[in-house]
Order: sequence, then C-alpha cells, then structure tokens
Amino acid sequence: MLYQHLSTKTIVATQEVWAPALSAEETRAQTVGLALEWSDGAELPAPAWSGIVVRVFVQPGGILKSGEAVVDVDGVKRIAAYMNVPLYRALLPGSTGEDVKSLLEFLRGQGIDVPDSDRLSWDTWLQVSSFAKSIGVDTSQGLQAFDPGWLVFIPAAELTVSEVHVKAGRPAPASGEPVVTAMDQLMSAHIVTPEAIAEVTEDNPITPEAIASSTFTVPEDAVVLVGKNELAVDEARTAIDPAALPQLAAGVVQGSLTSSARVVTPQAAAIVVPAAAILTGTDGTCVVVRDGQKRRVVAAETIESVDGTSLISAKVKSGESVLVNPTATGARCA
Repeated sequence: MLYQHLSTKTIVATQEVWAPALSAEETRAQTVGLALEWSDGAELPAPAWSGIVVRVFVQPGGILKSGEAVVDVDGVKRIAAYMNVPLYRALLPGSTGEDVKSLLEFLRGQGIDVPDSDRLSWDTWLQVSSFAKSIGVDTSQGLQAFDPGWLVFIPAAELTVSEVHVKAGRPAPASGEPVVTAMDQLMSAHIVTPEAIAEVTEDNPITPEAIASSTFTVPEDAVVLVGKNELAVDEARTAIDPAALPQLAAGVVQGSLTSSARVVTPQAAAIVVPAAAILTGTDGTCVVVRDGQKRRVVAAETIESVDGTSLISAKVKSGESVLVNPTATGARCA
C-alpha cells in the first residue's frame, strides 16, 4: 500500500523566480548655515539734470536692472547703469580714461558692438551716438558730446526699489537729490556650519572670525539648494556666488542675518532588487543575474534594505533579471 501511494506522487522541482533590477540615484543631503550681510538701502542721486520729468518708469517694490529706464526728462530716458566708474564729465570723440572704459563696458552689456578700450575712436563714437539716439537724444546734427546725466549710476546689477522721489510733471530733481531709494541689498552669504549661526541675533551678530573658523566648503560634485532652488557658489566654494545673491534675497526675510541651505551630493548609482535576491556566501554577498540562457553570479554590497527591497552596489544593469529565490534553487556565491 505504501509503494502504491508513493508511486502516485509527482515530485515538482522548485521553480526559479526572476525579477528585474531597477536603477536608483542616491543622494546625500547635509544642512548648512548661511551668514548673511546686507548693505543699507542706497539712494540713487540725480546727476546734473534740468527740465521736466515727463515719465517715471519705476515704482516701489519693483526690480530695477542695469540698462533699464528710470525716468524721462525732457524727452530723454535716463538709464540705470551699473558701472565700475560712474561718469563725471561730458565725453567727446577721442576722450580717454577709466570712465570711457566703464561706459564702453556698460554698452557692451546692452548688446552694442563697441571694443574693450579706454578711448573713444570715431567708429566707437558712432555706436555711442546710436545708443544716445535710442534713448531719445536728438542726433540729427550729430552727437557733440555724451552727457553723463543720461545715465543714473546704480551700485549693483539689479536692486529692489523702496521709494521713488520724483513725479511726472514736476521739475527734475537738483544734482545730488535722491531719485530712488533702494531696499537693503544682500552683499554676501557665507556658507558655514549650522552651529555657527544657532545663536546669532541682532545683538549677537556673527563675527568675521567666527565665519572663518566655521566655514563649510561645498564639495566639487555637490550643489547648494535653498528650498527647491539651486544656487551657484563662488570659486572657493565657501559662499554663494554674487550673481545668485538676488535670487537668495528674494527667498529670505529682508535684513535677516542668517538662513539655511542644503548641500546635496550625488552618490554612486545604485540598483534596487528584492531583498530575497541577496545571497550570502563565505566571502560576502552576491546576486544571480540571468544572461540569456546562462546565469552569472555578481558580487553585491548591500547599502540599505527597506520593506522587502534592497539597495545594492553591484555590476548589474537596470532591467537585467535577478534570481529572487537563490537559496531555494541551490544557487551559491562563487
């Protein structure tokens, strides 16, 4: 009877179960502090103007960028200009000097084809005349001189307007009188350890010595995030790049002494597999990968295991099939 019973049973071999490996990009985030330095709101003084204000192009809360019009006086737009050296004299064909070099640098920033020079050659003067005409200067008889009053010097490439002191229909302000007052300007943002800014207040500001001793250097392959925005860093990678300061200022409370950011460093690409696919051998762990009709054993280092899946570092490509039940099928690490 026992023989008859056993002869009717069919022994079924354990079936191999395969599952695709998935790629995962792992990152490491670290919180850092930002030590902020602000300048007092700058007043933009009027050059030597005369005439009537025809139109005002700025308003409180607006952004004023270099190259944009501030006001129109007697039909000529007066342009905000971020320059190394403000203009202090009328410039003529053949003029030379640092102010000439500064003017030409500003004009190049406006897309005007002028050379990097400190001299106004005749060809360059024609380009300067073209700019003057574009802002409303009458050049029908030729441009005799470039009036420094056509430009309003600003201390940064862009600033936020706090107050406007001129109105259309009124006489232009006298030389030195304020045209616009800007909001406080963010001048620097040093990257430091979180502990360095933990107790910073208006009565207890962070010192240059404290900044120097707690400076955090951003790794070469890392990025700095404030919220979801990535901010560029300077060459030393210890502060936010000056060009990115307006973006940072827009996301913090004006005048605040500190803020925080995240330094995100990408890690080596990793693979996600079922945790059961990890096989333990005498010399470490491995996974079994299907390669066509064959299979190969690949050494694997487990980074993390959560909810039945494992993040591994192994020479396995995304989409390749790994054996999910290696122990049951008799597989071993080589």
